[in-house]
Amino acid sequence: AYTSSMGQGRRDMRLLAANALLRLVLLCYVFIAASTAEALCLTALLYRAGFDFFRVVLSLLWRREHQNTNPNDRVAVLVGFSNGALSLFTGLFVFFEILEWIFAFHHEAPTADAGAIVLVAVASLVVTAVSHALLRQDLVQGDHVRLLSMSRRLPEAALRGGEPGAQLLHDAAPALILLGPAWLLSAGWVPADPLAAIAVAVSSLGIALPLTSSTGRALVLACPPSLAPALATCLRETATTEGVLEVDRTHFWPFAPGINRGTIVLRIRSDANEQVIIAKVQHIFSHLLSHLTIQVEKVEWHSVGSGHPHPPPHSTHHGDFHEEQLVSINVG
Repeated sequence: AYTSSMGQGRRDMRLLAANALLRLVLLCYVFIAASTAEALCLTALLYRAGFDFFRVVLSLLWRREHQNTNPNDRVAVLVGFSNGALSLFTGLFVFFEILEWIFAFHHEAPTADAGAIVLVAVASLVVTAVSHALLRQDLVQGDHVRLLSMSRRLPEAALRGGEPGAQLLHDAAPALILLGPAWLLSAGWVPADPLAAIAVAVSSLGIALPLTSSTGRALVLACPPSLAPALATCLRETATTEGVLEVDRTHFWPFAPGINRGTIVLRIRSDANEQVIIAKVQHIFSHLLSHLTIQVEKVEWHSVGSGHPHPPPHSTHHGDFHEEQLVSINVG
């Protein structure tokens, strides 16, 4: 089974590399066409082609990293954030270009090459169709879906949902958008170019914005909204655990897709068995967190009501357990 998995991984890497090469060729072609055709819609498509190319690069990096003994999933988060942020800035640039076109329209209206737009749209459709024909649906969608699942309320499986035909239509939408405006441009209706650019830019921003938000929250160690209800339930259960007086400070954050971490400070009775409490807290959070750091402060039980608790003695405990996920607990 391990050998079969490794063989499948190498095949996926080769297919992704071929897809990346196709995307790179398309990106270069769109860049040349956008530079010569004077079409705003091709400029918008250029940035979308760049996003799709780096999305494949992200999948390659992810799988290559997981071939290592100690993979660093944080690399994929950083690459995903950079790709999404770059797409946001380029999308805003397209909108500024459109504003400049509007203000200059009465003085010098640019004439976009309708034939070049059709050729680029057809090339983009061919590359998209080949990608869907060669790759499984999870590879077509790319590992950015895993990054989206870190902060969305829907799980990764739901974000990947949908029929392959619907996914193909979704990926081909930017190229399909250009065919109508190309016909209108050939008929002499110049505003079709900026309107098509707006449509392509909006479709790109609709993908880049959630990706940037999800990975950005992970980079600043913010608690993902998708975990908040489950964490609240776990914290209530922890607070009612025998021997626990108070759940003092907590912090939970996504480290990488499927890897959530947290820290928690517990004040417990001095006569409580900290090993038992550790085991119970370990069990409570095991289905949510891959790494949990717990600080335990013991308080003299008889002095809690007086408002002058005895300074707690400190102890340190390190424990590991593995149940599909590895949870390391540091108590100090």
